[in-house]
Amino acid sequence: MKYCLLLLLSLSFFQLDAQQLATERWKEITRRTLKGSKEVSFEDTLYLQRPNQQEILLRKGAFMYKGKVDKKKLDMGYITYSIVKDNDEEIQIQDNDYIHVFKKDQKDQSASDAAAKQKEIDLPAEPVKDINYTLLAGEWEAYKRTGKNGPLLKIDYQTLIKTLVFSSEPKDGYYGYITTNFIGGNVLYSIKGKEGSNLLTDNNIHKEARIKVWKLDDQELILEDENGILYYMKRFK
Repeated sequence: MKYCLLLLLSLSFFQLDAQQLATERWKEITRRTLKGSKEVSFEDTLYLQRPNQQEILLRKGAFMYKGKVDKKKLDMGYITYSIVKDNDEEIQIQDNDYIHVFKKDQKDQSASDAAAKQKEIDLPAEPVKDINYTLLAGEWEAYKRTGKNGPLLKIDYQTLIKTLVFSSEPKDGYYGYITTNFIGGNVLYSIKGKEGSNLLTDNNIHKEARIKVWKLDDQELILEDENGILYYMKRFK
């Protein structure tokens, strides 16, 4: 009987620890340069969660990335961080440019998160009614990405849009191309026309895909891809 009671207590403590890890959130409070440890200002605050000891969830803007912990490394897929410090008081991770310092964020942030999320998704009430080829002509580069319907846990990095090149006159049946990296790089979509607010394209597996245009003017282009990801783009210079 005593053994069963101890076993039940042990299981209870394990469940409480697991729940604490799953709900506990860490907020980036300081960002320092690698040389000289100079603090720098930042607006793209990072957040961490620890569902277990082998994984860390990193939130960057509206994106949630799932990383694997391997000793002193945090592998996020698109980048690997060095874990400089990891204890109950503070977590520090390091990339090629900065050391990111996190402290526990135990306050209920649901309201502020919702407000921040709304601010991130700065969209017109409706997408454009028609796409102006003259305005679209040129080279565009994404400077921000966000999930239209909230943070995305599973992301295929090979299908994220980076650049768009468009010409008012078609060449070989296409007006331009959308790539995953740099201008003239890996083509993700080939633009063959328009219909209302959508760019009609062939994707890289030769299937028709529609890319919605939410905003188009001299300064900014906002696209939505097939996966509900919004891309805020500026003209490439």
